[in-house]
Amino acid sequence: MKFQSGEVVYTLKDIASIVSFSETEEGVSRTMRQIRHWTQNDLIQTVSEKSTGKGIPRFYVEEPTIQISGILIELSKCISSLSVLKPVAQELYKVWEGEPYLASSMTDQNAFLQVSWDTNPETGEITGSKTKFWDEMDAVEDQKPDPESACSILINMTQVMERVFKNKYAGQDEEPHVQ
Repeated sequence: MKFQSGEVVYTLKDIASIVSFSETEEGVSRTMRQIRHWTQNDLIQTVSEKSTGKGIPRFYVEEPTIQISGILIELSKCISSLSVLKPVAQELYKVWEGEPYLASSMTDQNAFLQVSWDTNPETGEITGSKTKFWDEMDAVEDQKPDPESACSILINMTQVMERVFKNKYAGQDEEPHVQ
């Protein structure tokens, strides 16, 4: 969909259809609920009001929403805590603005994201999280995971983008609508 200004925007259902692991109605609905929850908790940014009422569509910019949603969907297979996912989303938006890692994940270069978090040893509660990005263009000594945290997940962002963009362009020949 395009605004009259020419800006390409997507609805919640558009984004969910692209990043969902399952193309079934149930799979896309589950992904829509997840993205709606992330939008309400400021993990995913909208270009329109993030209304909680029915019948008022949320609009999202194409980039980096598709990329960030795809990475969060991948990450949420392993950890769903907002205390980990929110700082990751914030860091992904920052990286999109200034660092090349999210963009290089859409090339033939492998780009990686390590998400680490610490927990309170007495309660098990998550006390903080960190992100580390690198790609094949970085110096060899920078191309390894940070071993400091007790818990961490490594995501090959290039493989995530391959899956997401394969979904995005599957069978889509029609022009976006003008809003």
